[in-house]
Amino acid sequence: MLTTPKNPHFPQLYVNSHGNRYSAPEACWRVESVYLGNPMHHHEKYLLINNAFAGKQRLMPFFNRSNNEDLILAVQSAGVSNGRNGFKKDKSGEKLAESEEDLLEHRTDGTDAFDTLYIGCEKFPFHDSFSLSMSGVL
Repeated sequence: MLTTPKNPHFPQLYVNSHGNRYSAPEACWRVESVYLGNPMHHHEKYLLINNAFAGKQRLMPFFNRSNNEDLILAVQSAGVSNGRNGFKKDKSGEKLAESEEDLLEHRTDGTDAFDTLYIGCEKFPFHDSFSLSMSGVL
């Protein structure tokens, strides 16, 4: 799913994904669903995202530290476990009850959402064309 703001005065995005219907009337966003195909194998996803952080992919992700403290901590603390098809992200903590030491925000749900967003942006780039009148002053 790709979102592009039409009105920068409303940066919040309100999305209702029930039944694959998306709405964001207050934000004036255009949302396009994009089928990403079958999930990537863990090893392939690991290489793609690690190469992205190393600056070896088309897109290099950056996090705004003041707005993404929970996501940064979740990415840094995501564990790895050995599965039947090799290594994968350790999601065993998702089944545990939340505590002060183990907040839901620091678990792998947010990192999974980031993975999906990055894979979608990297594998399915959006090319929007528009005209811009140039008068020499921008």
